[in-house]
Amino acid sequence: MVREFISFLKYLFLLYLPLLSSLTARADIVVDKLSRRPQIDSAYVSLEVNLNANRDSILALTQKLIDECNGINYEAGVAKGFYIFGKSNIVGAFNYPKAFDYIYKAQRIFEKNNLLNESAKCNIQLGLIYYLQRNFEEAKNCFSSSLKVFESTGDTMRWRRASYLFSLCCSEKGEFANAKSALDVAYRFMQYGPDSSGLQEFFYGKGVYFARQNQNDSAIASFLRVSDIFNPKQNPTGTQLFYGEIAQAYYNKGDSKRAHDYAEKVVSIGYFHTGARGLVQSNYLLYKLDMAAGRYKDAAGHLSDYVTLKDSMLSERKSFELASIKSKYEIEKAEQENKLIMARQAAIQDAQLQQQRFLKNLFIVGCFFFVILIAFLIYTNNLKKHKNAELAESLEKLKNTQEQLIRHEKLASMGKLSAGIAHEIRNPINFITNFSELSEELLTELSETSDEAERKELIGNLHDSMAKIKLHGRRADGIVKNMLDHSRSYTPPKELCNLNTLCETNLSMAINAIRVQNPSFICKIERMYDSRIPDLNIVSADIGRVLLNIFNNAFHALEARENGGDSDFVPKVLISTTLSNGKIHLSIEDNGTGIPDKIKDQIFEPFFTTKPAGKGTGLGLSISNEIILAHHGELKVETKQNEFTRFMISLPAA
Repeated sequence: MVREFISFLKYLFLLYLPLLSSLTARADIVVDKLSRRPQIDSAYVSLEVNLNANRDSILALTQKLIDECNGINYEAGVAKGFYIFGKSNIVGAFNYPKAFDYIYKAQRIFEKNNLLNESAKCNIQLGLIYYLQRNFEEAKNCFSSSLKVFESTGDTMRWRRASYLFSLCCSEKGEFANAKSALDVAYRFMQYGPDSSGLQEFFYGKGVYFARQNQNDSAIASFLRVSDIFNPKQNPTGTQLFYGEIAQAYYNKGDSKRAHDYAEKVVSIGYFHTGARGLVQSNYLLYKLDMAAGRYKDAAGHLSDYVTLKDSMLSERKSFELASIKSKYEIEKAEQENKLIMARQAAIQDAQLQQQRFLKNLFIVGCFFFVILIAFLIYTNNLKKHKNAELAESLEKLKNTQEQLIRHEKLASMGKLSAGIAHEIRNPINFITNFSELSEELLTELSETSDEAERKELIGNLHDSMAKIKLHGRRADGIVKNMLDHSRSYTPPKELCNLNTLCETNLSMAINAIRVQNPSFICKIERMYDSRIPDLNIVSADIGRVLLNIFNNAFHALEARENGGDSDFVPKVLISTTLSNGKIHLSIEDNGTGIPDKIKDQIFEPFFTTKPAGKGTGLGLSISNEIILAHHGELKVETKQNEFTRFMISLPAA
């Protein structure tokens, strides 16, 4: 009996020996695959560090690792390979659409596997691509997401870099409070790391922060700190960027020589793709400087280079936008299809385990829903195309309407000017007529007299009369020129102009215009002009349009309050100019009806108006604000209803 039992055990052992061997072999394979993952991760780290050394070899090794990861079902390893491919297309090939495709794929895989730090690294690279394409909003969102992850994981070096990049985007968008907070983080950790990159990033970010606020001295000081740390030979593209910023800051200060020197340094480095923005900026700056200095041949060359580079960058940006949208759509579509396939397979396997006979019915139902889904997708896609076409048509109509309203605003402004200019031009014409008649009388007397002394006196009087005719002819010509400037459809060049004189000219036109409509209107004008203010380099017609609009609004407010029945009311306008902190400040205050608090924040919005229908387009103050901003200035308002309204304009003196 014992022998038979032992024989039975031997038989079982021999029967299951191949199965045990197979299981052992499979276990060894699984253990071997798992042990390879740390080695692959280390290899990827080394490849990323040496990416700039030998790009072709690095990419070939990366492809081998991706193939191996596919073989051992290591999805995160495949994503790390995609990340290196994407990064190589940013720093080496400058193929941003391809880089975006690889890194976006990698990020989706990392998110799927809950690898937050790796996903945040991808966000840094995606943000860089958006930043280089001047899409600061998308770039800011990417960097914001990354720095939150690096802060939570304690990765100080990457937290520092993400904060620095986030500050650049905020500075470019004018969000200076957020930019400063991010720079504070970069400052805390700028000493971290094996090299001086933290110092370079902090001072460059600080320079951009000051430059975008037109604080040129602080910006130059920060960029020069970068110059002290930076090695131009090792990174010519970075040199182009901050030299270009220094040149622009000196130009904004009015230091043309230093601006020209630094811009020439940028151009002398030559074309590098990542430094192209600095090269474009410097070519345009050199064009303006050479034009101002009369070096027209050099200016033409720099303008040609600027246009070529600018067109190239715009074309590249549009190509990237289209490619990134297509890449996102294809990746998300593939993920959705994979999810559908996996769900279908799970349903089939579950049906097979529960009941074999139910498989046929389940398959039919699945196919039915698949057809319905495809039909629904086709329908929604066609519906989306139709809606997009309608939206595009509506947008075009809106643009045309806006352009027509702007033209109507200019025509309305011309109508207001016409009455004032007719009154203004009548005086010099009367003078010309009177002195012409006087000249005729003098000539008659001169022809009739033979007395030499009397002839000399008559000739002298004739010279004086002709001089008066010439003076008032020029005055009439100036009035016509101002009218033409207000009705122009092109942008004239900037020229030196005295703000006090410009105020007086437009004040006179506004007063004459309202007195034509209301001859009984009387207003007390108080002037407090600062004679120390220097001439400004401005488009005088544009600034004149701003002043005329503010004066017209002031007189209408005074007229409205005067008609309100207050017998003790005395209309008054106070105009003052001052020079302080490198800026010229102009204040225009009236004691009219004021502006209600509930609408004060809306007056600079396009198409917002408090006037009755047909009396205004709501574009006057909106256009005025844009003109002041284009001159790097600021337009603000202070008001109290039924007491006063004060418009304050600040313009840089240099």
